[in-house]
Amino acid sequence: MRVLVVGSLPPPLSERARGLLAEVVRLRSEGNEVEILSPRANTVAHRHIAAPGAAGALEVALAARGFDEVVLQLEPGFPFAASAGRAGRAVGLGALATALKSCGLPVTLRLHSVHDLPGGPGGRAAEGLWALARRIEVGGEETLESLQAVLSPETAAKLALGLPPLQLGSGRRPETALVGGANLEDATALVRARSAADRSLITRGRGEGVAELPLGEWLPSPGAGVPFPGELQRQPRPSTPLARRAGRAVLHAADSASLTRPLARGLRVARTLARRY
Repeated sequence: MRVLVVGSLPPPLSERARGLLAEVVRLRSEGNEVEILSPRANTVAHRHIAAPGAAGALEVALAARGFDEVVLQLEPGFPFAASAGRAGRAVGLGALATALKSCGLPVTLRLHSVHDLPGGPGGRAAEGLWALARRIEVGGEETLESLQAVLSPETAAKLALGLPPLQLGSGRRPETALVGGANLEDATALVRARSAADRSLITRGRGEGVAELPLGEWLPSPGAGVPFPGELQRQPRPSTPLARRAGRAVLHAADSASLTRPLARGLRVARTLARRY
């Protein structure tokens, strides 16, 4: 089964990110093919959401094509900015609910803490999103009780505690955080979660001990086979057509003016989505 996981893995390390990582490791250990779509550009993922705010819901719907299930984590900045008011919150949650409904796929929603959803887990827009979920995973008893207090009995029946976070960054090699015969894919999930400041990546093979892998074979995402930046710089770069250079100049000029800035940024997002999907 192919599962699209929407959310932020480490780095940086946090209880929320480690909890989602534990879910990814579980899905992979069950034989599922997992792809990570992250709303944060500085985290390890196969793809990152290009559209900011509520517009990112459209990208979730496009990315979900060809998958069998969606696991989506609500977190600060997604699906609306932490500074958004009541209207922005309603638009963000409503857009995400519409996008997930259009996918027609089983959806698991995750909320590690009530503080990860500005404005709280209740309200009409939030209730519409919770109602779409097949399962709602939370990070602790406090969040569980908060959701039980605001959800309808039918929706509250979907609540469950999520997996405990994987313990990373304890000074041990990452493969020791796996229990019960870790395989290569599980170890790879942990390798991808290590801080970018770590200059070597370690993974565990099947009975082959520990192997050192160059950083350039794994980063940047989506994964193996990416050459070092220095090798990219040595390769000849094709010349950019004049029309494309002119278009970039126009977009840059439009982005510099407050009146035309929203249009320019909208065109950039549309161009990114057109190239990706």
